[in-house]
Amino acid sequence: MKWYKQSKVKPLNKEYVEHIPGGRAEGKQPEDYPADQISQGINVELEHTEDKNIAQEISLDHLEEFDDYYTGLAEMETKLKKEHKKKASVVDVNDPDKLARQMNVKYNGPQLDQGKLYGHLFTDNLTGDSFLVRSGQDFQEKLNATRNRMKNKN
Repeated sequence: MKWYKQSKVKPLNKEYVEHIPGGRAEGKQPEDYPADQISQGINVELEHTEDKNIAQEISLDHLEEFDDYYTGLAEMETKLKKEHKKKASVVDVNDPDKLARQMNVKYNGPQLDQGKLYGHLFTDNLTGDSFLVRSGQDFQEKLNATRNRMKNKN
Protein backbone atom coordinates (compact mmCIF):
# COMPACT_ATOMS: atom_id res chain seq x y z
CA MET A 1 0.00 0.00 0.00
CA LYS A 2 1.60 3.27 -1.12
CA TRP A 3 -1.14 5.76 -0.33
CA TYR A 4 1.05 7.57 2.21
CA LYS A 5 3.34 8.74 -0.58
CA GLN A 6 2.33 11.56 -2.89
CA SER A 7 -1.24 10.86 -3.88
CA LYS A 8 -2.18 10.91 -7.54
CA VAL A 9 -5.87 11.37 -6.80
CA LYS A 10 -6.95 15.01 -6.60
CA PRO A 11 -10.01 16.36 -4.78
CA LEU A 12 -12.98 16.19 -7.10
CA ASN A 13 -13.48 19.51 -8.92
CA LYS A 14 -17.23 19.50 -9.31
CA GLU A 15 -20.07 20.64 -7.14
CA TYR A 16 -20.04 18.48 -4.04
CA VAL A 17 -23.09 16.31 -3.38
CA GLU A 18 -23.38 14.04 -0.34
CA HIS A 19 -23.99 10.40 -1.24
CA ILE A 20 -24.11 8.83 2.21
CA PRO A 21 -26.71 10.15 4.65
CA GLY A 22 -25.36 11.25 8.03
CA GLY A 23 -21.72 11.18 8.91
CA ARG A 24 -19.52 13.55 10.86
CA ALA A 25 -19.01 15.93 7.94
CA GLU A 26 -22.67 16.22 6.97
CA GLY A 27 -23.35 19.67 5.57
CA LYS A 28 -19.66 20.47 5.11
CA GLN A 29 -17.88 21.11 1.82
CA PRO A 30 -14.49 19.84 0.59
CA GLU A 31 -13.22 23.43 0.73
CA ASP A 32 -13.54 23.19 4.53
CA TYR A 33 -10.61 20.76 4.66
CA PRO A 34 -6.98 20.72 3.48
CA ALA A 35 -6.84 19.67 -0.19
CA ASP A 36 -3.77 17.48 0.36
CA GLN A 37 -5.60 15.55 3.08
CA ILE A 38 -8.62 15.04 0.82
CA SER A 39 -6.34 13.76 -1.96
CA GLN A 40 -4.64 11.31 0.39
CA GLY A 41 -8.01 10.36 1.83
CA ILE A 42 -9.62 9.58 -1.51
CA ASN A 43 -6.65 7.43 -2.42
CA VAL A 44 -6.88 5.52 0.89
CA GLU A 45 -10.63 5.09 0.83
CA LEU A 46 -10.55 3.78 -2.74
CA GLU A 47 -9.34 0.58 -1.10
CA HIS A 48 -12.91 0.17 0.13
CA THR A 49 -14.94 1.47 -2.81
CA GLU A 50 -14.52 2.10 -6.51
CA ASP A 51 -16.58 5.30 -6.33
CA LYS A 52 -14.41 8.40 -5.93
CA ASN A 53 -17.37 10.39 -4.65
CA ILE A 54 -17.99 7.90 -1.84
CA ALA A 55 -14.24 7.80 -1.10
CA GLN A 56 -14.20 11.60 -0.85
CA GLU A 57 -17.19 11.63 1.46
CA ILE A 58 -15.63 9.04 3.76
CA SER A 59 -12.45 11.15 3.73
CA LEU A 60 -14.37 14.23 4.82
CA ASP A 61 -15.91 12.30 7.71
CA HIS A 62 -12.44 11.30 8.90
CA LEU A 63 -11.10 14.82 8.41
CA GLU A 64 -13.92 16.14 10.55
CA GLU A 65 -12.40 14.08 13.38
CA PHE A 66 -8.82 15.25 12.75
CA ASP A 67 -7.81 17.72 10.06
CA ASP A 68 -4.56 15.81 9.52
CA TYR A 69 -6.15 12.35 9.71
CA TYR A 70 -4.38 10.93 6.66
CA THR A 71 -0.96 12.30 7.62
CA GLY A 72 -1.42 10.63 11.00
CA LEU A 73 -2.57 7.43 9.37
CA ALA A 74 0.54 7.38 7.16
CA GLU A 75 2.79 8.00 10.17
CA MET A 76 1.07 5.22 12.10
CA GLU A 77 1.50 2.77 9.23
CA THR A 78 5.18 3.67 8.87
CA LYS A 79 5.67 3.13 12.60
CA LEU A 80 3.84 -0.21 12.49
CA LYS A 81 5.94 -1.40 9.56
CA LYS A 82 9.11 -0.57 11.51
CA GLU A 83 7.77 -2.36 14.60
CA HIS A 84 6.79 -5.44 12.60
CA LYS A 85 10.18 -5.49 10.91
CA LYS A 86 11.84 -5.22 14.30
CA LYS A 87 9.65 -8.00 15.71
CA ALA A 88 10.64 -10.17 12.77
CA SER A 89 14.26 -9.89 13.87
CA VAL A 90 13.54 -10.78 17.50
CA VAL A 91 14.49 -14.35 18.31
CA ASP A 92 11.58 -16.67 17.75
CA VAL A 93 11.98 -19.23 20.51
CA ASN A 94 9.72 -21.54 18.52
CA ASP A 95 11.97 -21.66 15.46
CA PRO A 96 15.51 -20.30 15.94
CA ASP A 97 16.74 -22.68 13.20
CA LYS A 98 14.58 -20.87 10.65
CA LEU A 99 15.86 -17.51 11.85
CA ALA A 100 19.45 -18.75 11.54
CA ARG A 101 18.88 -19.87 7.95
CA GLN A 102 17.31 -16.53 7.06
CA MET A 103 20.12 -14.50 8.63
CA ASN A 104 23.12 -16.55 7.40
CA VAL A 105 24.22 -17.68 10.84
CA LYS A 106 24.62 -21.07 12.50
CA TYR A 107 22.30 -21.98 15.36
CA ASN A 108 24.29 -23.70 18.10
CA GLY A 109 21.35 -24.48 20.34
CA PRO A 110 19.54 -23.23 23.40
CA GLN A 111 21.45 -22.03 26.44
CA LEU A 112 19.99 -23.13 29.76
CA ASP A 113 20.41 -21.67 33.23
CA GLN A 114 19.32 -23.99 36.05
CA GLY A 115 17.21 -25.94 33.58
CA LYS A 116 15.40 -22.89 32.21
CA LEU A 117 15.89 -21.39 28.78
CA TYR A 118 18.34 -18.50 29.06
CA GLY A 119 18.81 -17.72 25.38
CA HIS A 120 20.05 -19.03 22.06
CA LEU A 121 23.65 -19.27 20.89
CA PHE A 122 24.46 -18.42 17.28
CA THR A 123 27.67 -18.22 15.26
CA ASP A 124 28.00 -15.60 12.55
CA ASN A 125 29.02 -17.33 9.32
CA LEU A 126 30.80 -14.18 8.13
CA THR A 127 32.98 -13.50 11.16
CA GLY A 128 33.03 -16.86 12.95
CA ASP A 129 32.13 -15.11 16.22
CA SER A 130 29.48 -16.54 18.51
CA PHE A 131 26.84 -14.46 20.21
CA LEU A 132 24.05 -15.11 22.68
CA VAL A 133 20.57 -13.76 22.11
CA ARG A 134 18.10 -13.97 24.95
CA SER A 135 14.41 -14.39 24.23
CA GLY A 136 12.90 -11.06 23.26
CA GLN A 137 16.22 -9.44 22.38
CA ASP A 138 16.73 -7.93 18.98
CA PHE A 139 18.59 -10.52 16.91
CA GLN A 140 19.68 -8.05 14.21
CA GLU A 141 21.10 -5.70 16.83
CA LYS A 142 23.19 -8.52 18.36
CA LEU A 143 24.39 -9.69 14.94
CA ASN A 144 25.39 -6.14 13.94
CA ALA A 145 27.26 -5.69 17.22
CA THR A 146 29.18 -8.93 16.57
CA ARG A 147 30.10 -7.81 13.05
CA ASN A 148 31.12 -4.34 14.23
CA ARG A 149 33.43 -5.84 16.85
CA MET A 150 35.14 -7.83 14.10
CA LYS A 151 35.56 -4.69 11.95
CA ASN A 152 37.13 -2.85 14.88
CA LYS A 153 39.61 -5.71 15.44
CA ASN A 154 40.92 -5.30 11.89
